[in-house]
Amino acid sequence: MSLRRRLDDRFGRRSRYAASAFVGQVAFAGIAFAGSVFVARVLGPAGRGEVTAWTLVAFIGAVVLAGPIPNGLGRTFLEGNSKVLLATAWAHGAGCFAIAAVVSAVALALGFDPLLVACFVFVSTPTAVVALDLLVPFQAAKRPWSYQVPRIAQGAIFTIVGFAVLVAEPEHTNEYIWAGFAGGSLAGALTISVLTYSNFGAARKVALEDAARLGRGSYLASLLDVVVQRLDQIMVVAIAGTSSLGIYGVAVNWSEIGQYLGLSISHAVYESESTLDRAAAKHIFRRAAVFVGGFSALLAA
Repeated sequence: MSLRRRLDDRFGRRSRYAASAFVGQVAFAGIAFAGSVFVARVLGPAGRGEVTAWTLVAFIGAVVLAGPIPNGLGRTFLEGNSKVLLATAWAHGAGCFAIAAVVSAVALALGFDPLLVACFVFVSTPTAVVALDLLVPFQAAKRPWSYQVPRIAQGAIFTIVGFAVLVAEPEHTNEYIWAGFAGGSLAGALTISVLTYSNFGAARKVALEDAARLGRGSYLASLLDVVVQRLDQIMVVAIAGTSSLGIYGVAVNWSEIGQYLGLSISHAVYESESTLDRAAAKHIFRRAAVFVGGFSALLAA
């Protein structure tokens, strides 16, 4: 009997998936946290705060542009139409590139730094949309490492660039950091695209309308989740400036560790009602609350 089968028999498929997803999430977070430390050492609190603010712009912009498509593509996979995922995600990304080009033109007209706009608006936001579109089907497929590897690749490039800048101390260090973030975003989108092709294949058919229909009802919840998580940082930078945000961002990195376990469990139960009914979902929710609450208490201590 294979190790995977033995783990499934002992803990259940969802439990094994949640554990793997949590390990992958911690690995990604650790790499990204190291990058944050390197950036803080290179740029100081104010510079790190500026980078944090622009990463928020890119991430929130991606969630806004993603709409209901990511969850729709997850449900597309559950319906057995996995071959349309890749073409649909990149068609969605192409539309987002067009929108990002318009927004970038407006930002340049307002006097923002061209490289800053190019890295965080024109490159990072649309590529993040593509990654978001393709991450959810891997949740539905119960393939945690295919979900985490693209995110690890994204964080690794940013961290490697930050470390290189810290060691080499070149001129215009902030510009290298910006480019590192954009390069990481692009690498994440390309990595998950390759994994999607190798796992599910690809057809030329684009199913944006079908994905939007299947994802209907999920957009507001996803958007509010991001706003609640990130609004505090927006308030900090608005009230106290980028230096305070740079310091506060490190605290946020620590505070989110407890959330990773809850997210890992939620990824493990992305299923249709044919395999996960309401009673089972409520049972998992109650057990998850106990585990996440206990873990967060230990983390706080």
